[in-house]
Amino acid sequence: MRELLTFLRRNTLAVVGLVILVALVGLITIGPPVSPYTPTKLDILHKLEGPTFAHWLGTDAFGRDVLTRIMYGGRATLTIGVGVVAIAFVIGVFSGYWQVLPGLAR
Repeated sequence: MRELLTFLRRNTLAVVGLVILVALVGLITIGPPVSPYTPTKLDILHKLEGPTFAHWLGTDAFGRDVLTRIMYGGRATLTIGVGVVAIAFVIGVFSGYWQVLPGLAR
């Protein structure tokens, strides 16, 4: 733990990256239930609006809230990424196990 703190103290860019990563993961996990908009609801009257207090990142060509769409899309992307890492971990563990197994018989 002390080595990690020393590393973070010396590398400010690592701290900035960690803060951005934590903020994005927090936004992705907490954001969709809190958002007052749905990612698929069309609102033609408010299409292509710039950032406002109602729509922090504005709206797209169909009037959908951009921030809400990013949060829902990020949730799917994060789920797929974690799933792929879990599958790769399981495959790596079993392939390493089977590689070592014949060496144990000697």
